[in-house]
Amino acid sequence: MKIRERVLVTGASRGIGEAVALALASAGYDLSLWARSGEAMETVAAACAAKGAHVEIAVVDVSDASSVQIAAERATWSSDGLAGVVLNAGAGMWRPLEDETTNAWDTTVATNLNGAFYVLRACVEHLKKAGGGLIVGISSDSALYPFPNRAAYAAAKTGMRALLETARLELRGAGVRISVLFPGRVDTSFKGGHSDAAPGTRPGALSADEVAGVVQYLFTMPRNVEMREVHMASLTSTFGPFSQCQES
Repeated sequence: MKIRERVLVTGASRGIGEAVALALASAGYDLSLWARSGEAMETVAAACAAKGAHVEIAVVDVSDASSVQIAAERATWSSDGLAGVVLNAGAGMWRPLEDETTNAWDTTVATNLNGAFYVLRACVEHLKKAGGGLIVGISSDSALYPFPNRAAYAAAKTGMRALLETARLELRGAGVRISVLFPGRVDTSFKGGHSDAAPGTRPGALSADEVAGVVQYLFTMPRNVEMREVHMASLTSTFGPFSQCQES
């Protein structure tokens, strides 16, 4: 009987993280789900379990190093290791530089960049134990084409890209693969320039399910194949300097 492999998904309570969890559950993976909202995550976990996945959840603030460390120590990865990690947790609000507060800057960088580092650090030995796994980083076109009013977010996502490139160099010999996704606008509850963001507020944008479909595909690739970067956008939305409609 084939041993079911486990994947950790951060920011798994809604949006892209929820969609990724459901897609991987459908593909036959067991899951560890981390997010700050335990109640919402329980709903996602139940939906994944209905697809046959064994699911463990933990309320984790990835921007808090001790929160990540405690969750990793309590997780059930020690026996078989991890087949993969999806670094999805993120945050950001668009403001001009002169209006950016120190607290907002720190929160954005702590969640998108520091959080990715804390989670990676906690998972590396478990990926190696599994004989090499897949790390998927959910970045943004803001890391490729910085936009006005997004200094903190663009800086954090650019830093995340550099972090993952460094990890690639260090972990390649252990068989660990790294894929980074750079989606354009995605129709989720991610705030960005919206005060009331929710699915349906970004017409023409990518859906969370479309991004999750790419993540699921990456996990089907042979272990000797590394899809290093994926740039993706809806043709009826924007991606970096390529505009098809008014950006929001």
